[in-house]
Amino acid sequence: MSGRRIPSLTFGAALALCLILTGCSHDKDDGGAAAASTTTTTVVAAKRVASCGGLTAKDVNGLGVPGLKVVHLQNVSSIMQGPARGGQACSFDLRRTVAKTTERASLNVLVHPTGGTYFDAAIARAPEKQAIPGLGDTASYVGPTKDSPKASVIAKRGPLVVEAEVGNSTLLGEDQLIAITGLALERA
Repeated sequence: MSGRRIPSLTFGAALALCLILTGCSHDKDDGGAAAASTTTTTVVAAKRVASCGGLTAKDVNGLGVPGLKVVHLQNVSSIMQGPARGGQACSFDLRRTVAKTTERASLNVLVHPTGGTYFDAAIARAPEKQAIPGLGDTASYVGPTKDSPKASVIAKRGPLVVEAEVGNSTLLGEDQLIAITGLALERA
């Protein structure tokens, strides 16, 4: 198999997207054996693209967030599993620099043409959600918690499902996530 290695940060973002979108968990208590073992993996899963899910870096850069920049955009669809499989998954590597401080996060977007099963599972596992009227047939915002700075918007229009999730809700707020989700719904 030929391919290039994905930088560890990009691989981490892609892996996080996979875990988030598939709802993976480790239920078995292995007494720490998993932490003690090491595995080296070469992944040829994501590729840099100019657009993904109908969205471009210009769309995200244009959200009006001072200092926000998309460093690169990757299509990570090939690593999706479970109900997310069959959709187009995108990872935007974000940076925001204000004064001399730079923050980083990933914006992950899933556009699934027949994602009803995924939508139902995502809504069921959301600890608290706020309905968003006027976005698709039904949509919800899941804000950050005391344990996680992540936030997401998930919307459904007919069989089409779009979810936008940011790893750090201080970079993109609810309004920006709604805008990105709406744009992806329109373009799908």
